Amino acid sequence: MAAMVRACMPLRTPPAAASSTATAPAAPSKPRSNARVLVLGGTGRVGGSTATALSKLRPDLNILIGGRNREKGESLASELGEQSEFVKIDTGNAAMLEKALEDVDLVVHTAGPFQREAECAVLRAAISTKVAKNILSLRTAA
Repeated sequence: MAAMVRACMPLRTPPAAASSTATAPAAPSKPRSNARVLVLGGTGRVGGSTATALSKLRPDLNILIGGRNREKGESLASELGEQSEFVKIDTGNAAMLEKALEDVDLVVHTAGPFQREAECAVLRAAISTKVAKNILSLRTAA
């Protein structure tokens, strides 16, 4: 059982380096069209901004706005369009997290405060479901 944790996963393949005599490592593959991206904490300032930026950068992504505030989440999903929807999630509820991670290609974890937690419940749920292979954690400076 392996999970991949990336601090920064580019959504586009970076342009090829000018000229190099050394063999360059393979570039990360571009997420498939219609990939499902779950933004945890999507109803907050950082998560909402992240979902909006992802929507503009890759309009083909299906963006799931995960959070506790249904009104804010549905409002943002409406602004982002048909490819977006709100999913009610409490990151403290393991069963709810695991259900939300089904069929998700990328998890962007902006829900806080998670910096002081001994274990990352989101990572544990991703490993348990064996579905989400890419996790991006964003946090503000403390």
